[in-house]
Amino acid sequence: MPASTDEQQQQPPHPDPLPAAPDPAPETRETPEAPEAAEAEADVDVEADVEAETEGEADADVEPAAEPQRDEADDPDDSDGSEEPGESAASDEAEPDGLAEQDDPGIDAEVADRDSDGDSETDADADNDGEVDAESELTADPEADAGAAAPDTASESESETTAEAPVTSMPAPATAPVPAGTAAVVPTATAAAPPPPAPPAVAAEAPAPVAFGGLTPIPDVTGMVSAPSRFPRLRATSDRIGQNVRDVRLSVADRLADTGLGTVVNRCRDVLAERRSVRIATVGGAGVIAVAVVLAVTLGSGPSTSSAADSAVGTDGHPTVAAPAVPHLSLTVPDTFTVPGHLALAWPSSGQAAIAVPGVGLLGSSGPVGTAQPIASVTKTMTAYLILKDHPLAPGQSGPVLTISAAEAAALPGEEALNQSLVPVRTGERFTERQALQALMLASADNMAEILAAWDAGSESRFVTRMNAMAATLGMTHTRFSQPSGYLGTSVSTATDLVKLGEAAITDPFFADLVDETSATIPGGTIRNYNALLGQDGVDGIKTGSTYWAGGCLLFSAHTRVAGHEITLVGAVLGQPGNISTMLPSVFAATARLLHSADQALEQVTVVGQARAVAELSGSGDATRLLHPSHAVTMVGWPGLQLTLRATGSAANPALETLTPDGRITDATPLVSG
Repeated sequence: MPASTDEQQQQPPHPDPLPAAPDPAPETRETPEAPEAAEAEADVDVEADVEAETEGEADADVEPAAEPQRDEADDPDDSDGSEEPGESAASDEAEPDGLAEQDDPGIDAEVADRDSDGDSETDADADNDGEVDAESELTADPEADAGAAAPDTASESESETTAEAPVTSMPAPATAPVPAGTAAVVPTATAAAPPPPAPPAVAAEAPAPVAFGGLTPIPDVTGMVSAPSRFPRLRATSDRIGQNVRDVRLSVADRLADTGLGTVVNRCRDVLAERRSVRIATVGGAGVIAVAVVLAVTLGSGPSTSSAADSAVGTDGHPTVAAPAVPHLSLTVPDTFTVPGHLALAWPSSGQAAIAVPGVGLLGSSGPVGTAQPIASVTKTMTAYLILKDHPLAPGQSGPVLTISAAEAAALPGEEALNQSLVPVRTGERFTERQALQALMLASADNMAEILAAWDAGSESRFVTRMNAMAATLGMTHTRFSQPSGYLGTSVSTATDLVKLGEAAITDPFFADLVDETSATIPGGTIRNYNALLGQDGVDGIKTGSTYWAGGCLLFSAHTRVAGHEITLVGAVLGQPGNISTMLPSVFAATARLLHSADQALEQVTVVGQARAVAELSGSGDATRLLHPSHAVTMVGWPGLQLTLRATGSAANPALETLTPDGRITDATPLVSG
């Protein structure tokens, strides 16, 4: 991120752009020059000779330069390697003029062509110079070198471009290291004769790595020759770091050899290798065992068809017999059965109608049974059903007492003005639950529906909420109740929905007895049941209803006998036409015709004969066995009734189930073989 204003003021002015100074060498123990440096210097002798001769001729009359002074600011031992302000400028002033000539390839080529005849003498001078440098590096004091600035001579590109002047026969004074990339100016003698040619310089052999205590020697990589680097300064830094690492490793090896820790290190290495081998062997063995177990479980988990001779050997040494396959029971006949024939029922010419046999299914329906319509006082059937759910009574019981409040008694005159169906009540009058239900279902008293709703739920609105919740529970998807009596005509339902309510209600014995009563005595006197069909054609309930907007309605139940079986029928007829005096007779007539046709349609049917094989049992260890019912499967049905057959049970107790259209099981017949 950019520096703040204060930080910018504290920063020194940026020096002039100059070639970056070489990184200082860290303080480490120096080792003799590697053969790589000598070989690299010998490889560039030809080019150096040409440059050296050129400079020698150019500077023949020049006096020797003064020895550069060593500055503490140039000390390469500076640990952070940072460049002090002005350091680059000082280096720039000390740079000789020959650097420009040295970097110009055109001059190098011209000098090389012009002085090709003097190559031999120049080669000798360059070789002699290389020997002097090698000797000075090998004999240098390590402690003195550690504090002195070591020039970066490892870069191959700078070694190729840096020229050295020929030396004289007199010993050269000690000079400070010259930064890389700068041509060194060395004093020469004009009158001195060139020395005799010296033999080619031989690279000093690098000392072998020190081996101690049997440890693996450190590999020597100093003799490796690398291709010229495109980044000489980066290469030089990398070489110095590698050399320092090798020096540290050699130093540590020397110390371990001196202290005798090499043997201890080797011993520890051997112990770790042994433990690693043991762990590998243990894990490998465990893996083999795990694979074997998985294979054994996998191969042994499927059904087996092998004989005892092919079975595995048990723990007692005897062969074990594979477990028999799981028995499978399946049908050999179609899984559906439809009673043959055609059903013809006497449906009303208007309104809606539906009839069913509880526990078996719906015989059929007529009219728009998908559209809800007003049901008048048939609504009171749900009111009585909920009261008995919350306050159940057994047949013959009277139940708790209800006391008529002043408000309930005071509402009677207004209800009479609306021509509602009512029973007389007075303040403080007491009704038993049974008497209140008789007034509700026999006399169809609207005021008693409201009194019972408030007694049960605390208010009429909360009771209506519970009525709708129960309708949803029974699957009455087209039904909506708005009040417990149904007088207003806003309580609506369908014939098929009301059949579901009637089937649920008559399962309560007290309710079944209640709706079959033709008359009863209550505190206000004797009341009679409005259902004129009671006792005719087996009718024993349930509830009538009639208003101008609903027409004549009846939810009924009846009993009949078919082939010695007692059969219950539940049905509903809605919306029968007529006036206030003819609506109920019209619905009674339509219901009677429907009941008579249904009774004629009911018959006992044989679903499966006793001798017919209906299923097979396989995989029980023996051959596949055919099964047939222990007796003929019969039931009361009607033409068009469709039943579902299902084989069930175990291998020891197989059975044939018969299911009705609504999923109920009507019969479970045992299956036998033979």
